[in-house]
Amino acid sequence: AALSRFQDAYFAVEGKKPEWGIKLMKKLDLKAFIIRRSQKMLYHTAAVLAGNLVSAPIIAAFQSAEAAGISEDDFILRFRPLMQSVLDNLANEGTQNILSGPVKRKDINLLEQQIEALNEAELPDESKLYDFLSKYLQIKAGLL
Repeated sequence: AALSRFQDAYFAVEGKKPEWGIKLMKKLDLKAFIIRRSQKMLYHTAAVLAGNLVSAPIIAAFQSAEAAGISEDDFILRFRPLMQSVLDNLANEGTQNILSGPVKRKDINLLEQQIEALNEAELPDESKLYDFLSKYLQIKAGLL
């Protein structure tokens, strides 16, 4: 499984003669593109956000589900299709049309109730993350 993910990855190549790196990647049957040194840190930041920090809301979602009596196995079973639908929407619609749920519906009352439920469940970190991400999405969608 790890090898197939490696085959699906894209490799950023930079340097004085990046075409050499591109040729090497092609020989290895890997996907590559040229990136300028000035773009590298922001590109890597995007990779960390998309591949690592995206784990934070998933972990927070599990904490909330666990407080509601849902096991980790059931969480994965029940919520993986929802998370997959977000990735499917991204692939089909792009980032501009990925938003759904109470933020898209501008259901501020529900958002506030859910933050309160997290606080009552003694999940203050999850409450702060939920509040921050909800506001971030509202701002990016032009709703705030």
